[in-house]
Amino acid sequence: MILSPDYDARCRLYRNLARECAVSQNERRARVSAQRTAYLTGTDSGGRALYNRLREWADSSAANLYAPGMARWAVASPAHYGDKFREEEAAARDYFARYWDASGASLVFDLGVEWAHPFDSVVFKVVANDNAPRLWMLPDPSDLGVLREDLPTLDQQEAICHYYDLDLSAFERLIAVLPTERRQAMRQAAADHASPPRSSASLIPAPVQNIILTAASPSSLSGAVLGIPHILLGLAKVQEPCARMAELWVRDDRARSWMRVLVHVPTDEILHEEPMESTYGAAHAFHSLTLSEVPGYLWGLSPMDGLTALQRWREKRMAQIDLREDLQMDPPLMFAGVLGLTDEQAIRVRAPGGNVYSQLPNASVTPILAPMPPDAMALVDAIDRMFDRQSGMTHGGAGEGQPNVRSGDQEFALAALGSPRTRRKAARVEAVANRIATQMLRITARVEGTTFLKRDGSEFFPSQLPPDITAEISAHSASPYYEAAIKADAAIALQVGAIDKEDFIEMTSLPLQHALRAKARRRMQLEAEVAKGQLGREDALVKAKAITAESHLIKAEKP
Repeated sequence: MILSPDYDARCRLYRNLARECAVSQNERRARVSAQRTAYLTGTDSGGRALYNRLREWADSSAANLYAPGMARWAVASPAHYGDKFREEEAAARDYFARYWDASGASLVFDLGVEWAHPFDSVVFKVVANDNAPRLWMLPDPSDLGVLREDLPTLDQQEAICHYYDLDLSAFERLIAVLPTERRQAMRQAAADHASPPRSSASLIPAPVQNIILTAASPSSLSGAVLGIPHILLGLAKVQEPCARMAELWVRDDRARSWMRVLVHVPTDEILHEEPMESTYGAAHAFHSLTLSEVPGYLWGLSPMDGLTALQRWREKRMAQIDLREDLQMDPPLMFAGVLGLTDEQAIRVRAPGGNVYSQLPNASVTPILAPMPPDAMALVDAIDRMFDRQSGMTHGGAGEGQPNVRSGDQEFALAALGSPRTRRKAARVEAVANRIATQMLRITARVEGTTFLKRDGSEFFPSQLPPDITAEISAHSASPYYEAAIKADAAIALQVGAIDKEDFIEMTSLPLQHALRAKARRRMQLEAEVAKGQLGREDALVKAKAITAESHLIKAEKP
């Protein structure tokens, strides 16, 4: 997008873009609210499911796609650099592997992988705070809007807008750099339009709307009120007045980077305009994870969409079985030939030791039993099997042993053969993690002021790294599915001498890994020195033997 050199013209463009990026926000927010309710409760009506298979599936699938603390990182420069930065790459890898876990990015990404199952997409944001990158996850994906939802990736967008709420104290700090007169005007405008944050809790879900519309008929509320507390499950409630803000990112074709603009949404006032090339280079701050993509629609569809009907069917069947069980345990009674029986007397008959007397000779009390189907759980088991096939769950992937499997190698082989969909999703998750990690590493190279230490003890600044350096997960190590294969390959590589002991420790994710790697490094250095000394003695012995043989030859040649 070519930005005008005129500030007023740019401001008009920014205001229009901030409105256009929010074109689908209300629909997406309502969908996110419904997805959150279904995932947390197991129903779309707000009540509690007896058994929430949606949550079970998402927990199991997310655990197989990404495991915090297991990822082993590789840092590499493009091929045209050759081995020029080999030592710097090793130092940057050691730094980033620790920083990914210490900064909390690993746990944030793990949370995003879980919620990518109920949501259409989850959105991550990489921010630079205190000269260090941090990873955030947007709690509501609908808070991010784009100019064109028909483009497949965020990188192809011309404008991206993040809508959020800012409390008035933070808003005051934000406008502190403005001139006094404008600062006072903006302070007053923010106070006039301030309100509690807009969140999913502020929307009235469909079940509550139905209750409100049918309030004139109290009988129709039977059982519905019990679901209201679960509809708002896991939603924050904030009464602090906040200013509604929009952080607009606009592609600047002239600068070949992105322009970051802060807009006060109620007044359309432009508060700040800043080029982001010095921190982000030619990239923006947002990354989306979509497990089920749809051609022509940026946000994709939730993988949970195909499972909610099966979850409802299962709950319906379980409710029917429970009803039959209740009728078996406490069946209705038919009183024959008992005249003048009051409700109180009928209740007394159902109580232990309760008696009712009748003078009629043919009076009887007969329970009406509803017969239980011969295999009541057969349909539930069939629904569970359909759920497993639809979701791609396997016995091994769910942490369950398989029948007729006697060895761990056989279990691993069957899990590997039965998990192609899980592996496909793991590759998608890994690609997003690589993009996030690469951006965090490049931001570190631009803003970090401390030095990195090489293996030989020399120091260098991160800014000396190549600008196009990348960080990526090595050997699919973030997914537990590959753990056994990685360890087996590492053992073979160590035996044939393809890797050393330090590499082996890194590939097997042993506890106290950094200490063990340092210990292995010192041991290898000591072994090298010993081998060098032995080689020196062997060379001296060979030379001595050669000199002795030469002296014998000379003596033999003398007359």
